Amino acid sequence: MVDKVRIKWPDGKITELDSVKTNQTVIAHRNEGIADDAHATPRKRLLFQQQTNQDLKIDFKHTENAFVDFDRDRLTYQMLSTQARR
Repeated sequence: MVDKVRIKWPDGKITELDSVKTNQTVIAHRNEGIADDAHATPRKRLLFQQQTNQDLKIDFKHTENAFVDFDRDRLTYQMLSTQARR
């Protein structure tokens, strides 16, 4: 027998089950959990944010060329034309 099973849901709620017998399937529902404000994790500020060209005031759109290395050199093991200069 397990004394206590504590489930912490992603939304901060907690479900506790006392005296759980072993070798059984236990079904827990998130809506039955109680809010635990004392142990709630604060939301962290993101290190990276999504930026668009309009946000950065850049008038540029990247387009790939249709060249395929394997059409010209059949034994090439990778597309060398897509690698940057070194």
